[in-house]
Order: sequence, then C-alpha cells, then structure tokens
Amino acid sequence: MIGDKGYQGMQKVNSHFLLPIKEKQGGLSQAEKNYNTSFSKVRLVVEHTYMRLKECYKAFSQVWTLRRSKLEDMVVFAIGIQNYMTTKNPMLAALNTTETQVSPGQISRFRIDDSTQANNNHE
Repeated sequence: MIGDKGYQGMQKVNSHFLLPIKEKQGGLSQAEKNYNTSFSKVRLVVEHTYMRLKECYKAFSQVWTLRRSKLEDMVVFAIGIQNYMTTKNPMLAALNTTETQVSPGQISRFRIDDSTQANNNHE
C-alpha cells in the first residue's frame, strides 16, 4: 500500500504501507532521493489509473452504502474490466505506455530498510 505524507502513522498499522521519506535537516541521501523519485512515479500511475476508472465508471465518484465486501467485489470487477479493455483496445493501451509507468519491482530497488524509513518519518 502507498500513501502520501497525510498517512503518517499508517506503518504502525500495516508494515507494508509505503510513504515518502521526510526531508531531514541535513537533507536526504541520494538513495533516499531515488526512493522518493520512484515512489512519486508509482503513486502517479496509481492516481492516473484511479482517475481513468472514475471517468469510465461514474459510480466510483459517488458515496456508497454497500457492505465493504460487496464494494471490494465491485472495485475488483471494474479494475478487471479496465485491464481487459486496456489490453484489447490500442487507443487505451497507448495511454498506458507513458514515461510515468514504473513496474512494482522498480520501487523496491530503492527501498530503504524499515528502521531507517520509520525513523525518518517520525522526526
């Protein structure tokens, strides 16, 4: 899971939650800057995908009163349809070949060990 600086403290709830590293007084190391750059690219792809989902499925723009399990099923179904449409439609596929796309493995290359990241986020 990823979030912005508004989600400080989420790593206590879920150890897999990723946040950008806050800048320290002495600045960030090159590895930390690389991590934040990769993090921003991944987050941008997620936000663009969610924006396209909202455009295609206006229902995601509204308040839902469904049980959580039903809502999760609907989101997974919509994402599946979006993935299928994207791979089958050349025009939609072109939208997904942007320079902002980053594979999930790319961000882990710059991952700082958890103790360093946790310390940086709580300063």
